[in-house]
Amino acid sequence: MSNDPSVNELADAIAARVSKLFEKNPPAPPPWMDSAAAGKFLGADEKYMIHLRRCGRGPRYVLVSRKRVRYSLADLRDYMYARYEDPTTRGRKP
Repeated sequence: MSNDPSVNELADAIAARVSKLFEKNPPAPPPWMDSAAAGKFLGADEKYMIHLRRCGRGPRYVLVSRKRVRYSLADLRDYMYARYEDPTTRGRKP
């Protein structure tokens, strides 16, 4: 940083404005995510994503290599939408 106070003030003002823009409009998630990012998107952690994958209950994924897994954003959204609950029928047996 510069020793000039006006430059530092300008840099701080720009940083604050950019931060506010990202709060209002966060960057879109990438179209393909690893287990950690997919878990964050779903509100879970990476270990839970691994657990879901092993049990065959999680979202669809692509096995890129023996140890690398990727989830598509579309599949994660489909997984979430498939779990919508209707509060008016919850707990009732058909």
